[in-house]
Amino acid sequence: ATVKGQAVAEAQKLRDALTQADLLTAHTAVEDSYAARGPDGVLQLAQAYRDGKGLPANKVEAFRFFVVASFMGSEDAVTARDAMVTTLQPAQIASAQRAAAEWLRARKI
Repeated sequence: ATVKGQAVAEAQKLRDALTQADLLTAHTAVEDSYAARGPDGVLQLAQAYRDGKGLPANKVEAFRFFVVASFMGSEDAVTARDAMVTTLQPAQIASAQRAAAEWLRARKI
Protein backbone atom coordinates (compact mmCIF):
# COMPACT_ATOMS: atom_id res chain seq x y z
CA ALA A 1 0.00 0.00 0.00
CA THR A 2 1.12 3.52 -0.68
CA VAL A 3 1.83 6.05 2.06
CA LYS A 4 -1.19 8.04 0.90
CA GLY A 5 -3.37 4.92 1.03
CA GLN A 6 -2.19 4.15 4.54
CA ALA A 7 -2.87 7.72 5.65
CA VAL A 8 -6.38 7.60 4.18
CA ALA A 9 -7.06 4.29 5.93
CA GLU A 10 -5.80 5.65 9.27
CA ALA A 11 -7.91 8.78 8.88
CA GLN A 12 -10.99 6.62 8.22
CA LYS A 13 -10.29 4.56 11.37
CA LEU A 14 -10.09 7.77 13.37
CA ARG A 15 -13.36 9.09 11.90
CA ASP A 16 -15.06 5.77 12.66
CA ALA A 17 -13.93 5.98 16.30
CA LEU A 18 -15.27 9.50 16.84
CA THR A 19 -18.70 10.08 18.30
CA GLN A 20 -21.05 12.81 17.10
CA ALA A 21 -20.13 14.76 20.25
CA ASP A 22 -16.43 14.44 19.36
CA LEU A 23 -17.12 15.71 15.85
CA LEU A 24 -19.16 18.65 17.15
CA THR A 25 -16.38 19.55 19.59
CA ALA A 26 -13.78 19.42 16.81
CA HIS A 27 -15.99 21.42 14.46
CA THR A 28 -16.54 24.10 17.10
CA ALA A 29 -12.81 24.26 17.82
CA VAL A 30 -12.07 24.84 14.13
CA GLU A 31 -14.67 27.61 13.92
CA ASP A 32 -13.38 29.22 17.12
CA SER A 33 -9.79 29.18 15.88
CA TYR A 34 -10.82 31.09 12.75
CA ALA A 35 -13.08 33.45 14.73
CA ALA A 36 -10.24 34.30 17.11
CA ARG A 37 -8.64 36.13 14.16
CA GLY A 38 -11.66 38.42 13.82
CA PRO A 39 -13.52 39.21 10.61
CA ASP A 40 -10.59 38.19 8.39
CA GLY A 41 -10.43 34.79 10.08
CA VAL A 42 -14.16 34.23 9.66
CA LEU A 43 -13.84 35.30 6.02
CA GLN A 44 -11.12 32.66 5.58
CA LEU A 45 -13.41 30.06 7.17
CA ALA A 46 -16.18 30.97 4.71
CA GLN A 47 -13.75 30.76 1.79
CA ALA A 48 -12.54 27.35 2.99
CA TYR A 49 -16.12 26.05 2.96
CA ARG A 50 -16.85 27.69 -0.39
CA ASP A 51 -13.71 26.34 -2.05
CA GLY A 52 -13.48 22.99 -0.25
CA LYS A 53 -9.91 23.73 0.86
CA GLY A 54 -9.15 22.23 4.26
CA LEU A 55 -12.86 21.67 4.91
CA PRO A 56 -15.55 19.87 2.94
CA ALA A 57 -17.09 22.15 0.32
CA ASN A 58 -20.43 23.38 1.63
CA LYS A 59 -22.18 26.35 0.04
CA VAL A 60 -24.64 26.83 2.91
CA GLU A 61 -21.88 26.89 5.54
CA ALA A 62 -19.85 29.22 3.32
CA PHE A 63 -22.80 31.58 3.04
CA ARG A 64 -23.37 31.36 6.80
CA PHE A 65 -19.84 32.50 7.55
CA PHE A 66 -19.86 35.16 4.83
CA VAL A 67 -22.93 36.54 6.65
CA VAL A 68 -21.05 36.42 9.98
CA ALA A 69 -17.92 38.07 8.57
CA SER A 70 -20.11 40.72 6.89
CA PHE A 71 -21.75 41.45 10.22
CA MET A 72 -18.29 41.74 11.77
CA GLY A 73 -17.33 44.39 9.20
CA SER A 74 -15.55 42.54 6.38
CA GLU A 75 -16.25 44.26 3.06
CA ASP A 76 -14.76 41.29 1.17
CA ALA A 77 -17.30 39.07 2.92
CA VAL A 78 -20.14 41.36 1.80
CA THR A 79 -18.98 40.99 -1.82
CA ALA A 80 -18.60 37.20 -1.54
CA ARG A 81 -21.95 36.83 0.27
CA ASP A 82 -23.76 38.82 -2.38
CA ALA A 83 -22.13 36.79 -5.16
CA MET A 84 -23.33 33.53 -3.57
CA VAL A 85 -26.99 34.54 -3.23
CA THR A 86 -27.84 33.37 -6.74
CA THR A 87 -26.30 29.92 -6.13
CA LEU A 88 -28.60 29.06 -3.20
CA GLN A 89 -32.27 28.30 -2.76
CA PRO A 90 -34.31 30.66 -0.54
CA ALA A 91 -34.61 27.97 2.15
CA GLN A 92 -30.82 27.52 2.17
CA ILE A 93 -30.31 31.27 2.53
CA ALA A 94 -32.79 31.44 5.40
CA SER A 95 -31.17 28.46 7.13
CA ALA A 96 -27.69 29.98 6.79
CA GLN A 97 -28.91 33.33 8.09
CA ARG A 98 -30.54 31.69 11.14
CA ALA A 99 -27.37 29.69 11.80
CA ALA A 100 -25.26 32.85 11.47
CA ALA A 101 -27.45 34.68 13.99
CA GLU A 102 -27.23 31.73 16.41
CA TRP A 103 -23.45 31.58 16.00
CA LEU A 104 -23.09 35.31 16.71
CA ARG A 105 -25.43 35.10 19.74
CA ALA A 106 -23.57 32.11 21.17
CA ARG A 107 -20.31 34.02 20.99
CA LYS A 108 -21.85 37.31 22.13
CA ILE A 109 -20.65 39.14 19.02
